[in-house]
Parts: sequence; structure tokens; C-alpha cells
Amino acid sequence: MRIAIGQFMEESNTFVRQRADLAHFRSTQLLYGAEMVERLRGTRAEVGGFLDTLVPAGVEVVPTVAANAVSSGPVTRDAFHHVRDALLEALATRGPVDGVLLALHGAMVLEDAPDGEGELLAAVRKAIGPDVPLVATLDLHATITPRMVEEADALVGYDTYPHIDLYETGAKAATILLRAVRGEIRPVTLFARSPMLVPAEGQGTGDQPMAGLMADAKRLEARPGVLAVSIFPVQPWLDIPDTGFSVMAVADGLRRAAEIEPMVRQLAWQAWESRRRFAVNLLPVDEAIRRALAAEGGPFVLSESADSTGSGSPGDSAHVLERLLALDIRERCLVTVVDAPAVGRAIAAGVGADVSTTVGGTLDPRYNRPVRLTGRVRILSDGRFISSDKKSAGVEFQMGRAVVIEAGRIAVLTTERPAFTFDPALYRSVGLEPRDAKIVVVKSPLQFRDGYGPIAQACWVVDTPGPSTARLERLEWRHRSRPLFPFDDDFEPEIRAVLGPGRGAGPSRR
Repeated sequence: MRIAIGQFMEESNTFVRQRADLAHFRSTQLLYGAEMVERLRGTRAEVGGFLDTLVPAGVEVVPTVAANAVSSGPVTRDAFHHVRDALLEALATRGPVDGVLLALHGAMVLEDAPDGEGELLAAVRKAIGPDVPLVATLDLHATITPRMVEEADALVGYDTYPHIDLYETGAKAATILLRAVRGEIRPVTLFARSPMLVPAEGQGTGDQPMAGLMADAKRLEARPGVLAVSIFPVQPWLDIPDTGFSVMAVADGLRRAAEIEPMVRQLAWQAWESRRRFAVNLLPVDEAIRRALAAEGGPFVLSESADSTGSGSPGDSAHVLERLLALDIRERCLVTVVDAPAVGRAIAAGVGADVSTTVGGTLDPRYNRPVRLTGRVRILSDGRFISSDKKSAGVEFQMGRAVVIEAGRIAVLTTERPAFTFDPALYRSVGLEPRDAKIVVVKSPLQFRDGYGPIAQACWVVDTPGPSTARLERLEWRHRSRPLFPFDDDFEPEIRAVLGPGRGAGPSRR
């Protein structure tokens, strides 16, 4: 048995000006062929789960391409075509395969089309034909489209947020694919969507209302003939038509899929009825700082989620830094800001030199302005670090060249490029220990709670401007469908289900 594996992941934010071009992927991860297996084997990423399931089953794994980028704006056509063509070329030249297994995000928008995953899956389906099983994993924040369901035999999403089950999701998808190739099952995917967008900060699967919805999804998944049930509360910063909160199931055969279709619609309706319960409390920056200073111990984590690099924002906000400097904080604080020119100036000055520079506002001046920073250059770094959290342990990330500038007790990690900030390994890679700080600033709506939750005295989301704000009404929407919560709330939605084609050679009709 020969199974092709691949990865193409980018979470787009249409309110961000920066585009995810090929250089953006190369700065995070772009691997070809055997290098993909060498670098991702043993990690907690989806591909790690693929390999640990397929190889012991005696499968000959055919690696294609693994592209993964820090969240950004829409993907350029050139970047999309490069990765897509690398995948298709591998499928065309490495000999016939019995199945294809892909790790996707589900919120990849192209610069000229809203459904990147649907377009990719359609290209793969055309290459392999109608009878070769095609299965993909998706982030919990995916936007599910009819085209995705039409082209793939099965789509399997994460069950957790903070995301800590990438590996398990990869193993689950690989198991479904193996059973489909062996003819034991014939997977059919269906989904229903509620017309609502809710803040990412309120989507934690350990909190209500997501915990209750997930419990109901797992009860449905335990029914005979149900292979997977996934809930997608969606990342809300996509100004595209037909996005919203989705419930998706994979059933064994068309008959079983039709049987559970009312239950999938009911789950989507339950989500709709819970829509106001996803609301999040944002603290003013000064209030969060005062609370931290008034309390014993630390660290206290301040999340500037409106500038979340994991939500596509550029990471160049210095709003919290500006307040820390203005309030003349004398306790240890860790802050991170993206500013390539400031990095260059600090490197030119050298370790131990005093520098006076501006930081922030270099990538998106619509939301962020430069802040004057005077301090001493303490550390220079190549910006590489290995993830240590449950989401992607063992995966290498890059923030470009990086420097630490200390202004009194405030250590500012300044980087050339955006990087995920939810993992304490970001600071630790440059010798800064979050446990020793009073205040630690991250740029993440909720994922940071996995790495920081065990060590933080408290975690607060602060209210700052930015393209990934929880206050969706602050953003300029042009293309969204209507009606759509929270912009509209005086309507009763009609929730329908979309059923996949149920292709494949598996014998199941139940």
C-alpha cells in the first residue's frame, strides 16, 4: 500500500495588508520529499501523527511537500501555485498511490479567491481520479465550504482550543484513510453552518459554551458508523461570503450520513442559540498593568490579541510597551515587537551598546504607531527556536534576526519577522525566562494558555486596536454574507446540511 502525504497550511486574515508570498512560507517551513519526513517525524504536528500511524501499518509513505506559514494576509497566487504544483508533481512522478493524506488549515484565502483549500483539494482530486481516497486534517478555526466537502472523502478537525491535539488528529485521519483504502469503510462528509462569527478568545474548548458543544459532538461520534465529528467555530477575520460556525461529520456510507444529518443540523442550531455566550471581556491596558502590580508574585500574562501573529496580525504593535514605559514600571517585564529596522540598528550598535530607536508601527500604521525606546542591547539572536508546547512540540520556527533591548527592567524582544508568540520558548530562546517576570506580553487570543497557563498567576486579554481584534464591529467589512451575527441579530437562520458525494470503492451502504 502506498500513501502520499503532504501539508499546506496558512491561516489568512483579510484585514491584514501583508501577503503570504513564497518567501513567507520559506521563512517558516517549506520542505520537499524526504526532507519533509526527516524534519517532521517525531514532532507533535499532524505529519508526526500521519507517520506514526502509517509506517507501523506497513505503508510505503510517499512524501510530497510540507508548507507551513505564520498566519498572515491572503496567499499570493505564485506561492499557492508553487506549493500546489510541487504536490501535484510528486503525485505524477512518484508512481500511483492508493490514497492521499493532507494536513491543511482550512482558513487559507487566496489573493483572488476565497477558498484556497477547496481549490487545492479539487486539483488533487483531478490528479488522482474519483476512486482514490483523499483525507485531510483541518484546524478548528477552518471555514468549511461545499467544495471542500465535495472533493475530499473525509475531513477531520482538531477537538481542542488551545490546540493540543494536532498529532492525534493526524493519527485519526490516517486511520480513516487506511480503513478506506482497505475497503472497510466508505467515508462520506457532511456539514451544517450557522451564520455567526464569535470572538476567538471565547472559543476555548474547556470553557462554555464550546465544552458543551464538544461533548455533544463526541456523543454523536460514538454512534455506530460515525467516524468523526468536528466543530469549527471559525477564525472570524475573514471578510468573505459564506463563512460561519460549522459542524461537520464523517459517516460510513451515504445511508448513515443521511441518518445523522438532522443531528448535525441540530448541533449547528445549538451553537446559534449559544452565540452570545462566546462574548469576551477585554481589559484596558492600564487596568491590566495596575492589577498585575498590585498582586503578589507573577508572571501576569497580558495578551494583545488584536495584534496576534497567530491570527494573521503583523505583530508590530507597541501599545502595551508604550504604557509600560509611560508608567515607569520598575518590575521585570517581557514584551515582543516586530520591527526589522530597529533590529538592524541594534545589531549595528552591538551587544552592550546603548541605542535610541523607535519600535512598532512599521508594518501596519493603520493600527500601530512607533514608540521611542532607549535602552541597552543585551542579546543578538538568529531568531530560530524549537517549539515546546503541546501544539507543535519539536517543530522549528523562525522570527528572523532578533535582539533584546533592555529599558530599565523592561526587556523588549524585537524581531525582523512575525512569529507565533504563544509558546514560552519564544522568550526562552533568547535567554528570557517568563517565570521570572512580573508581566509577560504575548500576542495570541487563547493558544497561549496552553504554555503559559501552568506558570501564570493570571492571564488577561487587553483592549488594543488591530486587525485581529475581538471587537469585530471595529473592522471594515465589505464582502461578508448577510445576515450574519454579530452584525445582525434579529433573524432566525435556516440551517441546512451539505452532503458529500460518497465516492470510493468501500462496500459500506449502511
